[in-house]
Amino acid sequence: MVIYSQSDTKWKNEILGYDSTTTIGKYGCLVTCMAMVSTACGNKNTPKELNTKLQNINGFAEGTAYVKSSYLGLVANCVEFEHQEFCRNRPAPLYLIDNALAENKKVIVELDYSPSAGLQTHWVVITDKLDNDYKIIDPYPTDNQVSTLATSYGHASKEPEIIITGIIVYECTCNNNTDNTEEESETNTENENKDFVEYGIVVNSLYIRDNPSTTSNIVGDYKQGDIVRVADSIVNDEGKWLRLENGNWICELHRLAEKIE
Repeated sequence: MVIYSQSDTKWKNEILGYDSTTTIGKYGCLVTCMAMVSTACGNKNTPKELNTKLQNINGFAEGTAYVKSSYLGLVANCVEFEHQEFCRNRPAPLYLIDNALAENKKVIVELDYSPSAGLQTHWVVITDKLDNDYKIIDPYPTDNQVSTLATSYGHASKEPEIIITGIIVYECTCNNNTDNTEEESETNTENENKDFVEYGIVVNSLYIRDNPSTTSNIVGDYKQGDIVRVADSIVNDEGKWLRLENGNWICELHRLAEKIE
């Protein structure tokens, strides 16, 4: 999944919704999560682009920055809003999340991000079930965005059903990468004629970047056990970088990825 941060300088100062006192950087966590879901379903919507599209169709409550999550499918192809419910005064129905993940649906959850009294809401994307925990993508940081729910928000050893206070489920209704089919077909044909070297990911999570630098944009991540195909490599001041068949990069520093013989 492509990873976006609401704190990215390219859009963090954009007015969120219809509230001129609010920005994507301050309160755009849900819009940013929705942009990640939209992109995962084959669209190319950054938080800024999605915010603008939703503004144009009354996708926020009047005069506010409260986004209407059910409107995502109106501005993004192949995205179907399936379900939303809040559980702020009761344990979260985790089976809804587990079932959605098992069916490869996209899940965004609201959570209480602070141990302080009261409810301090934040939204994150859940990507995987991990025993009694979940792997998440947090839209607020600009790095280290991939974590687990318990690691980032399990204050006072709270369980997931207590941390989570709301659930949104979307379904991708057609194959990803629906745009530029002809261009991608040509690329795939070209790739088939190349010799690639396969690597296995040996760490829990490894960022995918658009350039061979730790300061470049994070465009996704691999999980331990994933197999990737590498076209070539370079060595710079930060170590050895592997160029993937799609043109993105991963770092081989400290044996984050191992060559498969």
